[in-house]
Amino acid sequence: AAEAFGDRYLAYAFEYILGAELILQRRYEEAVLQLAPLVDDPRRDLGRMHILVCEALGLAAACSGQVDVAIDALARAYVRRRDMGHLPTVTERRHLRRAYGELEARIGTSEVDRRLDRAIENLAAQKRN
Repeated sequence: AAEAFGDRYLAYAFEYILGAELILQRRYEEAVLQLAPLVDDPRRDLGRMHILVCEALGLAAACSGQVDVAIDALARAYVRRRDMGHLPTVTERRHLRRAYGELEARIGTSEVDRRLDRAIENLAAQKRN
């Protein structure tokens, strides 16, 4: 309905809400499928909503064992937050801790740090070019 009326933000928010609901139901693989297309969506100029999509995708991917997807999504969220100067809320920090904790349990803290740093550097290089 939102797309029919041309409200891009509402359509984007609806897709995010569906993905978030799947995360709450612990249907992580389905949440990844729901959220992943939004990360590269041309509508991503929607600021904070794009950050939330990236962080939700990072959490779902981490919990479903899709480490590369999680690293990429969380790096994108970090870069976007840094560029916008937007600090996460308490609830958002809680979700981020959960995502990072899941990644650390799977591949170790130093590997998470190394891969995130590399992904963040790659995103910064892409932005410069």
